[in-house]
Amino acid sequence: MMSFSSPWVLLLMLVALGVVAWLGWPRSRFRRRRDVLSLVLRGVIVVLLFLALAGAQLTRTTDAVAVVFLVDASDSVGAVASEQALAAVRERIAQMGPTDAAGIVLFGRRPQIARPVSASTEVGAGRSEVERGDSDLSAAIRLALAMFPDGAARRIVVLSDGRQTTGDAEQAARLAAANGVQIDYLPLAADDSPDIRISQFDAPPVVGEGQQFDLGLTVESDLATSARIDIFAGADLIYSEERSFNRGLTALTLPLTAGESGFRDFTARIQPLGGQDGFIQNNQLSSFSQVVGPARVLLV
Repeated sequence: MMSFSSPWVLLLMLVALGVVAWLGWPRSRFRRRRDVLSLVLRGVIVVLLFLALAGAQLTRTTDAVAVVFLVDASDSVGAVASEQALAAVRERIAQMGPTDAAGIVLFGRRPQIARPVSASTEVGAGRSEVERGDSDLSAAIRLALAMFPDGAARRIVVLSDGRQTTGDAEQAARLAAANGVQIDYLPLAADDSPDIRISQFDAPPVVGEGQQFDLGLTVESDLATSARIDIFAGADLIYSEERSFNRGLTALTLPLTAGESGFRDFTARIQPLGGQDGFIQNNQLSSFSQVVGPARVLLV
């Protein structure tokens, strides 16, 4: 089937053909055959030129469909929901038609191909290991675009909670649309396990040698629980305390005395004692300070 991006150009083609026919119509009997052939050639050239200007393109329909399933395996979804989604995808692949093909991509911080695009309905139980700390849907979409075979309708099915932490999924989706790839979305329930986290950890950027200063720590908890706070200066543990935290925000202040001059890196870690923690990636924050020595004066 032929389609046109600018069909109104075809009206100009009819006008141009009329002008060419009027100017090139054979008027001399002795060279009529040559003039007719020249007129036909000119008409063909005009038609081809205006078809190109109208954006003519031939489209073919096909029953073959290639689908790439993008399964979110990040921590926000959780291992249980990710495995359930993967099992549902395997079941769908086992039921696909003879002209269909499917592949599987698992994504977290980076996407991994769990199954190349194949027409086989046999699905192995193996899976690729992904870094679960982040969720980069845009990289998964771009990887799926590179996996599609030629000669089939292309489709991407995203199974995710929609919590993207890195990348630009909208830009990747626009790229897929520009390449004629349809994207469907199946939401997954996020892991709602209670979480305790360090939301803020501050140290003064510059302190004097021997000066007293404070480290500020803010802990945010989804429920009342107990946890241990550890603070390190480099590799040395300088503070450790077990205490109870109420639901919401808790601000702590730790007074310290600056030592010798130089850069100091501080790390705060929290470890829940009850074992209820939805995300361990937000249990640690770092901060830095520069300890400066006494001022020196050069007298010339």
